[in-house]
Amino acid sequence: MKRLALIVSAVATLISTSVWAEENKETSEKSDWFGELRVSHEFSDSISVSDSTTGNDKADTIRGAELTNATSFGVGIGKRLDNNLFVSFGVERFGSPKVKATGFTTVGGTVYTTTTLPFEMTNYMFEVGLNNQISESFDFRLFGGVGLASTKSKKWSTTLSGTVANNLGRSTSKSNTSTRVGLGVGYKLSEGAKLVTVVQYSNYGEAFWKNSDNNNGITAKIKSVEAGVRLVFDL
Repeated sequence: MKRLALIVSAVATLISTSVWAEENKETSEKSDWFGELRVSHEFSDSISVSDSTTGNDKADTIRGAELTNATSFGVGIGKRLDNNLFVSFGVERFGSPKVKATGFTTVGGTVYTTTTLPFEMTNYMFEVGLNNQISESFDFRLFGGVGLASTKSKKWSTTLSGTVANNLGRSTSKSNTSTRVGLGVGYKLSEGAKLVTVVQYSNYGEAFWKNSDNNNGITAKIKSVEAGVRLVFDL
């Protein structure tokens, strides 16, 4: 319920902003430049987790890994080109994403249960898209992008025989090439603003949790399918 309330609140803020932008527009001439406010949340993921630790402490079998709390908020600026093409550059900040696993078994046979690997992430994305007007109020768009995802892992936790061990590992920053493909449907709110609902597949690369006593550790490859909304307004 808290997640739903957050998304509803964000959508309401986007619409309010569009009304403000339209009321303060100084000219009715349509601009080629536009701004964006973005909100998205993952509803499906493809998480691959591996451990480079050596010896009996290496996580050999990792079970039930999934991405949680991956809600992002962002801004963007773009330009409309000829032939219904558009380009944009956006910055998206993820609040408190986590990779969670139901557990893992080490090479030495120790069985751990609930494991939580938190991290921070900011994604810088350049997108190119094609927009097709299907009626006076609606349009359909396809887009793809490439960018840079910056991740910073936090200390993680796991459970052994019912006892939770916290503050494991060391925080580590990592930069990755990110990619995206998506589609969306836009609804005209006013002459200068649209609300676009999108579904997108994003590959953000890797996050890395370094061991406390060496440079090996746990790597998670972050890929997700996300649903979101974008307020697009003329500049």
